[in-house]
Amino acid sequence: PIEIFFLDSQSGWMSNSNGHLGRSTDGGKTWADILNPATVWEKYPMWPFFQKLFFADSMNGWGLDNRGDLYKTSDGGQTWTKAISGLELKHIQFLNHHLALGVSKESLYRIALR
Repeated sequence: PIEIFFLDSQSGWMSNSNGHLGRSTDGGKTWADILNPATVWEKYPMWPFFQKLFFADSMNGWGLDNRGDLYKTSDGGQTWTKAISGLELKHIQFLNHHLALGVSKESLYRIALR
């Protein structure tokens, strides 16, 4: 796994380097594959993947892919839409479900999460 995020003691998501995203509802004992990378990205030499995940609740979350684009989901991670592109963020720190700070080569960004 590349990134694991737990919302609470039972609900978690796990990003893999093969572009797949898994979800657990039993504290990580079992995982179900909920995202086929072909539904989000085009495969270049390899599938992109989420390097950082954050969920405000069981349905609404954000993920930063390894190319620096920020995505949003409103169905628990089954589908994703691009929220911000073109910044090529190197890192993001989610402060809460309303605000994140993103870092690119050029600048620090304050990102309102909607």
